[in-house]
Amino acid sequence: MKDAETRGQDTPGNMEDQKDTIGRNDVQSAPMTPTGSHSKDPLKGQFEWTIEKYSELPERQTSETFEIGGYYWNLLLFPRGNQTAKGQHVSLYLAVAEPGDDDEIMQEQHASFKRSAKFDLAIVDQLNGKRDIRKSARHSFTPDQNDWGFTTFAPLKDLTEEHGLCVNDKVVIRVDVNVVPFDEYEEFDSRKETGFVGLKNQGATCYMNSLLQTLYNVNQFRKAVYKLPTSEDEKPSESMELALQSVFHMLQFTKGPVSTKDLTCSFGWDTMDAFQQHDVQELNRILCDRLEEKMKGTRVEGTINKLFEGHFTNYIECIHIDYTSVRREAFQDLQLVVKGCGNIYDSFDEYCQVEVLEGENQYEAEGHGKQDAKRGVLFESLPPVLNIQLRRFEFDFERMMMIKVNDKHEFYEEIDLDKKDEDGNPRYLSSTADKTVSNKYKLLAVLVHSGGIHGGHYYAFIRPDGQSWLKFDDETVTKATKEQALDDNWGGTPEVVQGTFGNQPRVRFSNAYMLVYVRESEWDSIMCEVTEDDISEHIRARLRAEEEAKERQWKEKAEAHLYTTVSVATDRALKRQIGSSVFFDLVDFNDVDVSLKLPKKAKFSEVQHAVEERVGVKPDNQRYWKFVSRKNHTSRPQVHVHVGEENLISDLQDHRAIRQGETTRVNLYVECLPEDKDLHVPACSTSMSVFFKRYYPDTKKTPPRLEYLKQAVISRTVPLEDMVESIKKIAGIAPNEDILLYEEVKSEPVVMITELDDLGKSGSGLELDDGDIFIVQTVCKDDNAKFPTAVDFLQDVKNRATLLLKPLSASSDKEEKAGTFTLEMKRDSVYDDISKSVAEHLKLDHPLKVRFTGQSLYTTAPKNQPFKYDQRFTLKDMCRGVSGIAAQHVLYYEVINLPLPEFERLVTHRVAIHNAKHEDIATVTVTVPKDSTVQDLLDLVKTESKGKIPSDAHLRLLEIYQWKIWQVFDPKCKVEEHLDSNPWYLRAEVIPDSQVDLEQDGQLHVHCLQVEEREQPEGKANLAFPFSDPFLMNISKTETVGQLKQRVQQEMQIPDKEFATWKVVLVTSLMALEPLDDDVVIADKLNPTDMSPARLYGHFDRAAIGFCHENKNPRRTNAHNHRSTNTFAQDRALKIK
Repeated sequence: MKDAETRGQDTPGNMEDQKDTIGRNDVQSAPMTPTGSHSKDPLKGQFEWTIEKYSELPERQTSETFEIGGYYWNLLLFPRGNQTAKGQHVSLYLAVAEPGDDDEIMQEQHASFKRSAKFDLAIVDQLNGKRDIRKSARHSFTPDQNDWGFTTFAPLKDLTEEHGLCVNDKVVIRVDVNVVPFDEYEEFDSRKETGFVGLKNQGATCYMNSLLQTLYNVNQFRKAVYKLPTSEDEKPSESMELALQSVFHMLQFTKGPVSTKDLTCSFGWDTMDAFQQHDVQELNRILCDRLEEKMKGTRVEGTINKLFEGHFTNYIECIHIDYTSVRREAFQDLQLVVKGCGNIYDSFDEYCQVEVLEGENQYEAEGHGKQDAKRGVLFESLPPVLNIQLRRFEFDFERMMMIKVNDKHEFYEEIDLDKKDEDGNPRYLSSTADKTVSNKYKLLAVLVHSGGIHGGHYYAFIRPDGQSWLKFDDETVTKATKEQALDDNWGGTPEVVQGTFGNQPRVRFSNAYMLVYVRESEWDSIMCEVTEDDISEHIRARLRAEEEAKERQWKEKAEAHLYTTVSVATDRALKRQIGSSVFFDLVDFNDVDVSLKLPKKAKFSEVQHAVEERVGVKPDNQRYWKFVSRKNHTSRPQVHVHVGEENLISDLQDHRAIRQGETTRVNLYVECLPEDKDLHVPACSTSMSVFFKRYYPDTKKTPPRLEYLKQAVISRTVPLEDMVESIKKIAGIAPNEDILLYEEVKSEPVVMITELDDLGKSGSGLELDDGDIFIVQTVCKDDNAKFPTAVDFLQDVKNRATLLLKPLSASSDKEEKAGTFTLEMKRDSVYDDISKSVAEHLKLDHPLKVRFTGQSLYTTAPKNQPFKYDQRFTLKDMCRGVSGIAAQHVLYYEVINLPLPEFERLVTHRVAIHNAKHEDIATVTVTVPKDSTVQDLLDLVKTESKGKIPSDAHLRLLEIYQWKIWQVFDPKCKVEEHLDSNPWYLRAEVIPDSQVDLEQDGQLHVHCLQVEEREQPEGKANLAFPFSDPFLMNISKTETVGQLKQRVQQEMQIPDKEFATWKVVLVTSLMALEPLDDDVVIADKLNPTDMSPARLYGHFDRAAIGFCHENKNPRRTNAHNHRSTNTFAQDRALKIK
C-alpha cells in the first residue's frame, strides 16, 4: 500500500472534489450486499462492510474483494490510525484489489491498470442514521497510486455507542463508488477552478489560442461576433463567422478544452498551416481585417474600429518660421521599442520623441526652402482597447540577423497616457486631442512568448474581472498571481543560478510580447455581461446537439470496459475472404457474419442465438474455438470453448489488462456440426483442430489462386501419410494425383511456409497444434508456371503493396484530395516500374516525366528532397521504415516537362531582371542543362522576359547577398561548376553601354551600395546598413566622388530634390563607413586590384562606394535578407481566406 498521507488527501484544497460531511445521511440508497451491487447505472454501486469485534482488530484490516463498475476493489482500514494519525483517528481508504498468487488474469490487469472513480466513504450511524461520518473523493488509480482515502477519516473518540458509530463493538462501513472515464484533464477541472476552459493545440497553434482567449475576454468584441449574421445551413468549417461563434460559445459554456479545427479550416488552413507558427500580432491584424469585412452591412458594422482604432499625427514643425506639416494616420496596434527602454513609459517617450532636423538634414519646407525643424509623433485619439506590441524581435546590424530582445522592460497594471511633461503640456497627446476623454488604462491581458527567434511557445495572462489573473496555456486555465503575470514577464536577468563555473545570471526567455489595455472609464461597457440571449438560437441548438453527442461518447467511453466485442468467424466468412482479401492466417474479423458488443455479465447463449439467426445453425450444433495470440505474432483458433448454460461473456476474458475506456475483444471460430455429431471434443492429447487451404498453380488460361477448404479434427498420433487419402478427399484431388503439403507458420516479418515432406511423422512429431493451417496442392507439371508452388505464390503476395500517391504541389487539402490516388505495386518494383505505372494513371506522354518525394515518418509532410533517379532503387527503398516506425507506402509526385534523367541534368533558377536604369522589371524562372554556360542561361532569361529586354541588349548575371554584390558570374563559366544549387538572389541586368568593355585592360569598376547610417553605442563607429539594390559603375582613374554622383543620378533618374539628400561614403568589408567629399578621387580610396578586370568576376571581400539615403521600404529590406526569398520551399504566408 502506498500511504495516501503523502498525497494530502485530508486537505480539501489539495484534492479535487473532496468534501467532508458529518451528521448527514444523504447517501444514495442502493442494495446493500456483501459483494457489492449495481444500481441501474452499471458504473455505480455500493458495498457495505460489517465489522464485528472492532476493538480486537489488528493494526490493518482489509475487506473482502467486491466488484463495482466492472472493477474489483477492497476497503483498507486502520482501526487505530495510520502514520501521523495513530492513536488519534481512524484511517480509511478505497484500494484496487490486489491479485492473488494463483490469479493470473488479475496479476496481468494489475500491472498496467488505469481507472478513475468518485467515491463516498462512510462510517454508518447504526442507531438512527443521522450521524454518519462521510467523506468524498475522486482519484485516478494507477499501479503507483492504487489506493486513495483519508488518514484522518474520523476521530477515534467519536466511535462510541452514543454516536451510533460503534454499537456492541460492531462498526458498519459503507462505500459508494462511481467509475468515471480516465481523462488526462480530469485531475484539474479548469472550468470548475477558474470559470474558463482552454483551447486545444493543433500542433503549433498556441499563438492563435492566446489571441483567441484574449479577444474572447474583450466582451464587447465577443458580443459583436455573436451578432454576426450566420445561417444554420452553413458549416463551421466553411464559414469563419460561424466557426468563431462556435468557438466562443464553447469557451463560454462547455466543460473541457475546445477544438479550433473548424475555425482553422474556415481560414483555409490545412495540416501544414497548423504545424507552422506565426506572429500573434500579424494574426490579430489579419483576423480583425477579415472580421471588419464580414461586419460591413450588418448591425455590428464598425465594431472593430470602434474598439481598437486610434489616430496619431506625424508632424514637422519649423523652428524659425510659422510652418507646420501634419499627416494624420489610423492605427489598431502600437509597436513600442523594448531595447534601451526600461519600462512602458520609456517606450512611449521613445515613440513620441522629437527629432531636430538641422544642418545637412534640414527640412525642405514648401515655399520656404531648407529650414531647421522638429519632427515627431503625437496621439490625436487613443482607442478604448489599446493593443501594444513590444518589439522583442529586431534586426541586429552587427550580426546581420534577426534576434530576440530579452532585456528587462517593465509594464504595469494601470498606465496614464494623459501624463504631462515638465512644462505641463500633454506628453503623448496632440493639441487637437479631446481633453474630455480620459486616457487612463487598465491592463487586461499579457501575451507571452517563451523561446527564441526560431520558435517557442505562446500563452496569455488575462484578468477578465479586472482583479484576479488567470493563465491561459492551450488546454489548461489556472489561477495566477500578479507577479506571475507581470514581474515574471518583464524579461532581463533577475535570477542568479549556481553553474559549473560559479554563480551565473540566467536570462529570462519568457517575456511579454503583446499587451492589451482597456480604458478605465469604459471598462464596464467593454467588459459587459454576455449571456445566451446574445447568441443566435441555431448556434445554441448546434452546441446542444454537439454536447449531447459528447455526452454519449463520454458514456460509451466510461462504460467501454464493461463490454466485450465478440466476433465469430464461420466457414462462410473464411471461404469468402481467403484468396481474395485474406491470404495469410484465416480471417479478417472486421468482415465476419457475427460481431456483437455485449456486457461482460451477459450469457454466452446470446452469442449462440445470434449465430443461429445469421448462420442457421442451432446452438446444439455449434462448437467454439477461441483465437489466441502466439509468440510468432499470429492468431489462431487454438482453445476449445466449453459452453454451459450459465457461462458468461466474462469467462472468455483475454489474459490482459482491462484498460478504462477500452472494450475487450474476443475472437472466436464456430465449427458448425451436423445434427448427429457430438459436440464433445476428443482429448487434446490425441486430437487437434486444423484448417485446410488449397493452392492452384497458374496455367496459360488461369491465374494462380488460393481457397479455403474446411476445418477438421485430426489425430495427433497417426502418421500424416495415413491421412493423405483423407486430405486429398477434403481438397477434391484425385487419388492418383501427387500432392505437396505445407504448414503455414507465419507471414511477419517474413513469410514462413514449411513443406511437410516427412509424412511418416505424426502431428505431434511435427510439433503441430490446434489452429494450425495446412496448404495442399497438386504437383505442378507446367514448366512455364510463374508460381508453381504455394510458397512462390504467397511470397509474391507478401511482396505486394498498395501505394498511396499524393500531389507534391497541392496548395490546399481539397486540391491534394483531388490529385491523390492508389496503385497496386510490388515492394521490389524498381523506379522505372513505379514511374511507368504513375505516368499511365496520369496519362502522361512519357513514363519518366514524374518525380517522387518520400513522406516523413514523423509527420504527414513530404521530405525536403526528392529521390534521385536510380534504376536499382525499389519501392521498399523509397518507403523504408525505421526502428519502431513501420514503413509507410506513401509517395508525393510531381509532373515534370522532361524525362527525369534529362530533368536531373537541368538546373532551375529564379532570376530577377533589371533594366539599364537599375529598375526591377520582372522575375522569371529558367531551367537550363547543368553543363550549359552562364551566357546560355542569360539568353534564356532574355527569351523568358517576353520583350521586356531589348534583343540587342547585353546582360550579366549577379548574385546578391544582403543587398551587396556577392559576385558577378563570368558568362563563359559552366552553370554546374560556378552556380550554387541554391544561390542567394540572382539578378540579370542590362549592361549600360559605358560598361560593356569592363573586361578590357585598363578599365576600372566599383561596387556601389545603397545604405543608411545606423548609430552605434557610444564609443563605437557608426555602421552602414545596405537596404536596396546594389549596382556596378565604371570609373576613370581621376574621377571624383562628385562626378560619380552626377552619373549615378543620371543613370537612375533620381529627381534633384530627392538626390540632394544622398551622401557618399566609403563602406569597408566590415561595413564601417567613412564620409567622402565631392572632390575626393575614388581610385585613391580603393584597392587598385579590386577595381581591375581581374576581379570583375567571382567573389572577393572588398570596399564599396555607398550612397547613403533614407530607407523607404524596410519590410522589403528584411525579407531580402533571408535566403528563403529565392527558394521554392518558403514558409507559408499567414492568410485567412
